[in-house]
Parts: sequence; C-alpha cells; structure tokens
Amino acid sequence: MYKIILPLAVLMSACGGGKKSAEEISKEWCDLNKKVMEAKDEVTRDKAKEDLKAFSEQFDEEFKNDDAMYEKVTELTDECLEETEEGHHDYDGD
Repeated sequence: MYKIILPLAVLMSACGGGKKSAEEISKEWCDLNKKVMEAKDEVTRDKAKEDLKAFSEQFDEEFKNDDAMYEKVTELTDECLEETEEGHHDYDGD
C-alpha cells in the first residue's frame, strides 16, 4: 500500500496538488516577469515570455471562478512589479 501512496503524494506535490497561497503564486509570477525584463538575449527573452504566457494562462484557467484569489494575486503581483520597474506590470505579448 505504501508503495502506491508515496509516489502518488510525490506526483501530486510536483504537479501542484496542494493549493498555493496568493503570495506564492504572485512571487512566481513576479519572478517570471523579472526573467523577461532581465533577459540578456533574444532567445532567453523569448523563452521567458513563453513561460510567462503559459503561467498566465494556467492562472487564468485555474482561478477563473475565484474572484477573491484572482484579485489578491493580481494586486500582489502589481505591487511586486511596480517595485521592480515602475509602471511595467503587464505581459504585453511582444
């Protein structure tokens, strides 16, 4: 029995089986935005933008029915990004 439960628990934690807090999600989102802004070359920037877009789409899908969480994460992410680079806090798709 333990042979099944342990791998399942590891798989669930690796796939985000446990709910992340708004702060954790915001930090991850902010870190991805920073990677885009700080990319040294076009290839790295393009990869970071793809990762950011995928994260944004996953977030939108996961929290589309949870307005409170959506708003909290957005608020925290905006604050983080304003501190990083004033005024730049949206993924522009470029």
